[in-house]
Amino acid sequence: MDIEFGAKIMRTRYKSQDLDISFDYDGITYKGEDNTFKLKQLDMGAYLGVSYRF
Repeated sequence: MDIEFGAKIMRTRYKSQDLDISFDYDGITYKGEDNTFKLKQLDMGAYLGVSYRF
């Protein structure tokens, strides 16, 4: 029997040109392409794995 335990960290970065940020308000479409910004996302998690050999 094998037991495995671990952790995973994943970081994702988005730029404003990668995202379509536009919305309609009162019949007018606004676009967020002119403003440059960066979004960051960090995901963390732990896992436990068990395997049996016959």
